[in-house]
Amino acid sequence: MNTRKIIVIAVLMLGFLKANAQKEVDFPQLEKISPWSVSLEGSVYQKGFLTNIRYIGDNENIVYCPEGSSAILGGIGVDYTFNRANKLSYVLSAGLDLKPVLYINESEKGLDVTRMSESSLFKEICHSPFIAFTVQYRNIIANNEKWFYNLKGGMRFSCYDGYTNAGYSTTNPITQDSMLFSVNGYDKKYNLFPNLMFSVGTSYNTSIGMFGLNLIANISIPYLNESVFWFKFKDSEFYGNYYLTGNYLGLSLTYSPKR
Repeated sequence: MNTRKIIVIAVLMLGFLKANAQKEVDFPQLEKISPWSVSLEGSVYQKGFLTNIRYIGDNENIVYCPEGSSAILGGIGVDYTFNRANKLSYVLSAGLDLKPVLYINESEKGLDVTRMSESSLFKEICHSPFIAFTVQYRNIIANNEKWFYNLKGGMRFSCYDGYTNAGYSTTNPITQDSMLFSVNGYDKKYNLFPNLMFSVGTSYNTSIGMFGLNLIANISIPYLNESVFWFKFKDSEFYGNYYLTGNYLGLSLTYSPKR
């Protein structure tokens, strides 16, 4: 275990101990709110990219090359908050995410060159269970007893099948040009991927419970997907690496009922 992971775990443990040790209640109005909550999250993943391109033969004339596409996906989760009525609390979460496996889109240039339909897309996703540990700081907004702002930081661990083996081929009926594309991933089946998580948001306490809206930044410590691709179209024939970082920005809606 490297130094960075040890520091992160130590900070989380200290936050948990401090949250549990706090006996005074900062927000009595929140004692009637259940520690359980549900969340619905939408995420925009960073584009995958092709790199380390190596040509086959002496021809370096690239007629067309696929491009990475941002994946817009989402997930659901259940949270349990320790010491919800205090400024400093600790949140344990579990849920299910949709994560990209291979996300390469046809660009406008590609559609013009290949004359293929917009349905000719390389997109694969998977279901990824996760568990998260976060430390949360909450305080009221402008002395309002119902409005709060929230700051969170912690770790999310995703069980993700990062193995990719996908291919695509087609022939243009007009020009008879053929396009071949294949991606073969490294053997990383069902690995546990650690992620750093940070969020900022606001919540509102109502007569039926607390509603929250949070902006989330997720940083994947290892790349989510590292694959080798091979591509051929007309006079272009080359191979290289395909990387999908797993980093994303997300928006989360949460609801905690009254006890």
